[in-house]
Amino acid sequence: MLHREDNTQKKYAFLKDTLSMFYKKYGYEQITIPMFMPYELYKKFNFSHQNEELKLIDGNGNILVIRADATFHVLKTVSTLKSKENEKYFYEAKVFRNMNKDYTLDEINQTGVECFLKESDIVDSDIIALAINSLFALGIKDIRLDLSHADFVYALIEEIDEIKKDEVEIVHKFIEQKNRDDLISYLDKKNVDIKYKDKLIDICMLFGDFEEVINKARTIAINDKMNDALDKIEGVYNILKLYDLDKYVYLDLGFTNAMNYYSGIMFKVYSIDAGGEIINGGRYDRLARKIAGRSGACGFSQNLDLTAQILSDNNDDFFSVDYLIYSIKEDIKKGIDMSKQLRAKGYNVSLMEGKNFKVVDRKKNRNLKREEIVNLIGE
Repeated sequence: MLHREDNTQKKYAFLKDTLSMFYKKYGYEQITIPMFMPYELYKKFNFSHQNEELKLIDGNGNILVIRADATFHVLKTVSTLKSKENEKYFYEAKVFRNMNKDYTLDEINQTGVECFLKESDIVDSDIIALAINSLFALGIKDIRLDLSHADFVYALIEEIDEIKKDEVEIVHKFIEQKNRDDLISYLDKKNVDIKYKDKLIDICMLFGDFEEVINKARTIAINDKMNDALDKIEGVYNILKLYDLDKYVYLDLGFTNAMNYYSGIMFKVYSIDAGGEIINGGRYDRLARKIAGRSGACGFSQNLDLTAQILSDNNDDFFSVDYLIYSIKEDIKKGIDMSKQLRAKGYNVSLMEGKNFKVVDRKKNRNLKREEIVNLIGE
């Protein structure tokens, strides 16, 4: 049996192969995205990732950013594509963020999908279904998806004059962290009216069972924008019921708008065995129009490092060879022909030199008898 460290690279290969095939089944085509981007572009579109970007200077003295988030690089790539026939893409990439005080380099392996179609419940629910089902394809079943909307909290805070624009993120961070005590202290310090204060405190604890939370949220909503956000969430949830995925969906109306670019539905997927969300995504129409000239965009990224950690070590699919064919030089033509026939039937076959001719079932770890080989290749 392979040791855990021996399986690491096999897990990554398995993840990338399985997910890329799965994304294609949903109509997504693969694109490659650039590693570097001018820092001026990051500043222009306010795409800073909490000052975690790694920067370098090129030979002409220009400051470049090493890919800290894939979405911006996907948008710049898509902006150069003339064909808009499909508008569904996926990628595999590393992102680089310096998150430690000792400047230790953090590399995050991830995949992601981006769909550049205008907002609709059908499109958004299909992407969420893809996110959930892609984990099922990897054998990961114990998951939950938290659903939210970028407008719900912000539409309430916009009504509060005492909270200035540059203070919104402070309030939202308390809410996301479920930090009720610090939230109350902050709101008291700002002299926020009790009617708004009570609603923000309620939102702080507004997460859990979908039906229960959506009903509570309706009592908190005080304007059309908040109710429209809840309508959108319910529309997506009702379609997820048709996918038979609603049992995995929970509501959390307090988590933040990552990097401030989401403009609609947001979601995160968790597994009980992972130390954080393994998938996060949402809709970012404003950014897509501004950078890529698209009418809308919705997608998600998956952290492959966290996903690899929760995969079982005893998965035969990590080593994907089905049959080993050992051949001596005198029988090499026979070995080549048999390899071709098995590969044509969809099997993965490794042809090697051996002391005598034999075909080994790799998963069962035994030599095949002649009649078994005949039945296998259909002769």
